[in-house]
Amino acid sequence: MPASITSTFHVTPKKAVVFSLEDILIPGPNDARVEPKEVKSLLKSLNAYAKKNGIHIFVISGYAERIALQKLKDFFLDSFFPSENVFAVSKEYLNKMAEVDRSLYDAKCENNPECKDEYFRQVKLMELMEKHHLLPEQVVLVGHDYWFDGFYTRRFSKVDVLFIESALSSRGKKPEEKLQGLWYASRKWAPLKKIIEGRAAVPNYNFLDTYVNITMTGELFGKNGLPGLKRTIIERKLKDPTDFTALSPKS
Repeated sequence: MPASITSTFHVTPKKAVVFSLEDILIPGPNDARVEPKEVKSLLKSLNAYAKKNGIHIFVISGYAERIALQKLKDFFLDSFFPSENVFAVSKEYLNKMAEVDRSLYDAKCENNPECKDEYFRQVKLMELMEKHHLLPEQVVLVGHDYWFDGFYTRRFSKVDVLFIESALSSRGKKPEEKLQGLWYASRKWAPLKKIIEGRAAVPNYNFLDTYVNITMTGELFGKNGLPGLKRTIIERKLKDPTDFTALSPKS
């Protein structure tokens, strides 16, 4: 793969693997065909490796705590994750919410008992890294959504993201295109092991950041705002074909 897309240098070995729950370990709106046998095979290999090498394994979900734990039981995955390694929306978290945010959350859950709070995942990811003394470069998040996992959570926590290809989405919908430079995999042990051991090439998030910024600009300013934005990208690429950082948020 060209150096402009993915660096040939390897990443820092990982000390923690953080799984999203729905669409990754259990069926969800973006991947209703999650194969339980494949997930269990992955988790068995990961657990065995983790015990020998001191790797942390977590699950983070925007579901209410009782719902997340029940879903793990329903799919016979609870044996892989001690309750202390499962993070979902708790009463303690809700009690710390600002009044307006809590009102919005309660209203959403009134019509949908399985409603989710996506912001919770970002907060909890930061907390667990602090608790277990983990640096961002020592953590990999296994997710599927360009915006929620690849952009917002990554920009907030600075962790790397592995995208499960069959569940790939962008704000919950199938993306129009597959972005270059990122980590993609099926639910197999080999590619995840490669990342954990630091043998994977460094991902390049510039394509993703540019994609998000172009989309947001188009939505905020309409069609009139896009020509100038695209012109800036074209001008920079004429000067440097490898430059995809022009519109990327600063780290």
